[in-house]
Amino acid sequence: MTVIGAKELKARLSAHPTGAYLFFGEEEHLKRVYLSRFRALVTSSPEFNVTTLEVREDDPISPIYAEVMRPPFLSDLRFLDVRGLALHRLTDKQAEEFCALVSEVPEDLILIFYFFECDVPFSGNIPRTQKKLKDLPAFKNLPSSVTVVNFTHPTQSELCAYYEAKFKSRGVESEKRIIDLFCSRGAGDMVLLENESEKLIALARATDGVLTQEMVDEALPELNETMVYKLSDAIESTDCARALKEYDTLRKMKFEPIPLLATVSRSVANLALVQGGISEMDAEKTFGLKPFRTRTLKERARKMEPARLASCLALCSEVDRKLKNTALDGDVLLQTLIADVCRMLRGET
Repeated sequence: MTVIGAKELKARLSAHPTGAYLFFGEEEHLKRVYLSRFRALVTSSPEFNVTTLEVREDDPISPIYAEVMRPPFLSDLRFLDVRGLALHRLTDKQAEEFCALVSEVPEDLILIFYFFECDVPFSGNIPRTQKKLKDLPAFKNLPSSVTVVNFTHPTQSELCAYYEAKFKSRGVESEKRIIDLFCSRGAGDMVLLENESEKLIALARATDGVLTQEMVDEALPELNETMVYKLSDAIESTDCARALKEYDTLRKMKFEPIPLLATVSRSVANLALVQGGISEMDAEKTFGLKPFRTRTLKERARKMEPARLASCLALCSEVDRKLKNTALDGDVLLQTLIADVCRMLRGET
């Protein structure tokens, strides 16, 4: 197999697009963009030559094989998007059949296996298992003809270059510092940045065609400690009703779920930090926690079980993956997380 990133994949679109691809990685927006670009290559009778297949766990391989071997209909090119293949649950025989299948992809077929990062991380343990992708027989034994694509989040400079070009191509002028601010407020979430960039383009073009800081502040407000203190305090106090009320208030102020998730995660992390015995001086010097905050946190953390704090941190990480890599509703994920964290920190089952 060959492992590449989004930049290398772009060249495949124009050079030699057919073959088998496995889409992994944390950047869900780019993953969907390239899936759409490959799908769009099929222009003849797409209703017959473009297929999305949801795999059943009890019989994962044979339906894929049947679709792969199906002849095209009045077209030189076919597209097959496969979802839900649990590589870590395949038996040794099924893993062998899978590797054999992807080694025999017809020359007229684009075959893409789509994996959400929250289900099958490209690195790290697969959720609820001790398995890693790189160790799975179905992955280790992939033939050389297969292309594995790891979609990673763009860097800040890459995002700025992309949105500078996008705004310019749509007739919107802006200073580089404004674009940099826009990208940094998006916290690397391209789904959020794409949605808000379209709104900002429409807003700028409706006025004088210039993107201003005031527009960015309105679309993506800066999240500061004063605004989120009440949410943090409610979570640290395990007051679920108050925490959900503060979350709702912040959402009405147009704060997005991803930065609010960071607030929830930081609240739990601070409790775990002070429970570990850090001094007030070190807490302020290293983490910016004022002495009065550290004393309050220590008093609250004293009543909490270390194992439950660790479980809450793991739960925050899981929600982070889902929020950035799936189409699940962000508010539902965050509200459920807040309720679960408060319940667990109170010692409830």
